[in-house]
Amino acid sequence: MVYQRLSPLLALLLAALMLVPAVAQDDPTTTPESETLPPLLMALSVVPDTPEVRTSPIIATFADYRASYALRGVEPAGAYADMDNEALSAVFNSLSTTGVTSLAAYFAVLGEMPALTGFDFFEIDYALEFAQPPDMGAIIGGTFNLDTIVAAHEGRGYTVEASDEAGLILLCGAEGCESGAQMNFDNRNPANPFGGALGQSHPLAASGSLILSSPNFDQLTAMQSAQAGDVPSLAEDDVVQAIANLLYSRPTVGAVVLMDPLSLSIASPDITPEQIEALPALPSYGIVAVAYTADDTYEYSEILLTYASAEEAEGAVIALTERLAPDGVVSSVTGAPLREMLDESGELVIEAVSDEATGLYAARISIRVSIETADDLGRYAMGFNRWMSAIVRRDTLFLLPTADQ
Repeated sequence: MVYQRLSPLLALLLAALMLVPAVAQDDPTTTPESETLPPLLMALSVVPDTPEVRTSPIIATFADYRASYALRGVEPAGAYADMDNEALSAVFNSLSTTGVTSLAAYFAVLGEMPALTGFDFFEIDYALEFAQPPDMGAIIGGTFNLDTIVAAHEGRGYTVEASDEAGLILLCGAEGCESGAQMNFDNRNPANPFGGALGQSHPLAASGSLILSSPNFDQLTAMQSAQAGDVPSLAEDDVVQAIANLLYSRPTVGAVVLMDPLSLSIASPDITPEQIEALPALPSYGIVAVAYTADDTYEYSEILLTYASAEEAEGAVIALTERLAPDGVVSSVTGAPLREMLDESGELVIEAVSDEATGLYAARISIRVSIETADDLGRYAMGFNRWMSAIVRRDTLFLLPTADQ
């Protein structure tokens, strides 16, 4: 049996689980075509589709802050530094721990971010992080003042190196574009999302609506190439598009984590061969999405297992229904049936769904709770956090594909 260590990004996500816009400028990076894409695909259109990205345990982690604010009825007023603790607490409680993980992990100190980066947290609309250190990339979308971004970075020793045809200005630290992974703890400031937690100076490419960054300059260059359409992006993949179409069939998508299916196909060391043999047969699946969505009635914490055929998706629903029955799979962490934990979070719904545009299918496992109940009990994203906690702790026997198909 093969075992796998937690990736650094998975570990950071687990730690996070325990924890007035600027005037718009003319922006060549915003096109009519990009404006029609949902935010998830807008962000993924800048992620290069490479084997290294696809084989990361977590391919990408995405947060739509505007959608989360709207769902919780939160209206940030002005800049971070102008808001009192009560208002900031309401904002923090509305956010998921996905996206650029340092933003969630160090939310309490982000009042210092404008002086370091030239933009305020509340100018951000969405954020996405992909791949693993030291090659991970960060994508931040919003409405920014490019002049203040340049000025703030030049004040910290950055220089403007170039601008590309898409309108992105390249900024590199004092030691050069290739030195983004170098650590200098004298410069440590976690209010800087571009390496500040480790005293790094990541290179970045910025416009009035998009900021790209990575400690690896080659990765940043690949992101720029994907944004320009010179290399394929993840947003062009049929499975990714099917996931986006299924998620955005609901009006609100607050958080999404895309995972390599191999990361869920490896049994925890605590699992015995007898436990695996007793599992109802679950067909192997493609890219996995863990997401937080909502419609006018319910909030949903869901997992999508993608399939090429309706038969496979329907077979998965049968297997998952048995595995998540009250007398089904037992948690390797608590020793109790996993269903007990799920029932504490809401109503479990397992169904096969299809995407007409791509002709692909998925088995969808949802924990749903009425919006009124979520508000009354403070259960916002409880199911989503529990899904992610189970994944990080490798308490995922219920998702293990089995050989007998």
